[in-house]
Amino acid sequence: MGRGGSFRTYVAEAVELHRERDRLAVRRVFCAVDPGLAVNPNTLTAQIEGGIGFAMTTALKSKITFANGGAVETNLRTIR
Repeated sequence: MGRGGSFRTYVAEAVELHRERDRLAVRRVFCAVDPGLAVNPNTLTAQIEGGIGFAMTTALKSKITFANGGAVETNLRTIR
């Protein structure tokens, strides 16, 4: 919910994974959205697909390392 809950959109997602040797690969992503009235459905679709892309990049490619009881990366510039 954004802006004090005035724009409520409910979203559910499921991801189908399969193992390729020693790593996981995304086979399909399923997304259900209840946005209410969609003034521009194409923009809604683009927002959903973009969000899925960002989430997959974060989940599959990002890396945060820890040493001495804390995160080594202290800013976006230091994330590998």
